[in-house]
Amino acid sequence: MPEVPELNFVRANFANIGLMETLWDDHNTAIRVTSQSICALIARQVGRREWLEEEELRWLERVTGETSRNLLNADFETRDRMNFKSFVCRVLSTKVGDLPTEGATSFKETLAILLNVRTDPDFDLPSSRNRLSGEVIRLHQDDRRQGSREVVGRLLSMFPFITLPGPSFPVPMIQSAPPPVPPQ
Repeated sequence: MPEVPELNFVRANFANIGLMETLWDDHNTAIRVTSQSICALIARQVGRREWLEEEELRWLERVTGETSRNLLNADFETRDRMNFKSFVCRVLSTKVGDLPTEGATSFKETLAILLNVRTDPDFDLPSSRNRLSGEVIRLHQDDRRQGSREVVGRLLSMFPFITLPGPSFPVPMIQSAPPPVPPQ
């Protein structure tokens, strides 16, 4: 198979985890969301390989936050869930305020691709809503680590059609800085 320059560029620049981790922490929300989206989308493809090479496995460990053992023992569906959880938590945790429109659009488009509903990034179809709801409920039930409540709360704010089973789940308030007081 001949080499494709664009594919080599993508591998060299976007699979460079050191560069991408720097972008994940950038002060610009659009850069953070875009770089995390790129890694999640690449991880989706890499995670679907039957056999992972050592370099790919190390890269997936850093993108998903999972151990190599967990990744190697996981089937494709479980790896997809690991990737979904990692992407959602990286984008929505520890960041104050709501995503700007551009960032929210990119976030929703990436979610749609990760959930195999790419033609419905607004989650208007019942099947798309059910798929997203199922993953958010699973995240709520399975992940009790610090910050997961806030992440689930943000998802519930973005997607009000999602309802969690059981006792009511208070949605954390996301407070922005108060507007500056004009000098008198």
